Amino acid sequence: MPNPIIHIGLAKTGTTSLQVNVLSDCPDIMSIVFHPDDPDFARFLHAIRGRDSFEYDQAEISGMLERLIEKYDGAGKQLVASDEFFTVPYHPHYTNMDRSLIAKRLFDTFGPSTIVLVLRQPIDLFGSMFLQ
Repeated sequence: MPNPIIHIGLAKTGTTSLQVNVLSDCPDIMSIVFHPDDPDFARFLHAIRGRDSFEYDQAEISGMLERLIEKYDGAGKQLVASDEFFTVPYHPHYTNMDRSLIAKRLFDTFGPSTIVLVLRQPIDLFGSMFLQ
């Protein structure tokens, strides 16, 4: 299996569109994104980005990932994790999380990975934020 891809979804850079229109339609991709119909995805992502060090258990997280891969027949597929809250700049529940700690947890969970970061032209970004 190729190295996992971790998409760091900065706000207003098309993360949701990428998740809904691209990742969900590719049969060769096992995407780890927030999925409203399956709370296991939400628990997995929250455990990586939202738990403090006292609650965090890497063995539990690795087990959660293995169960998700098995549940969605993801063995051998390109694994893509995509989440806006990996950057945690604006959400009240995650503003105290250390982004370097999240990066370490992502590495400990997925191993060597390709990181994808989408940037947006600043004027368009501000316009989109204003219209929201």
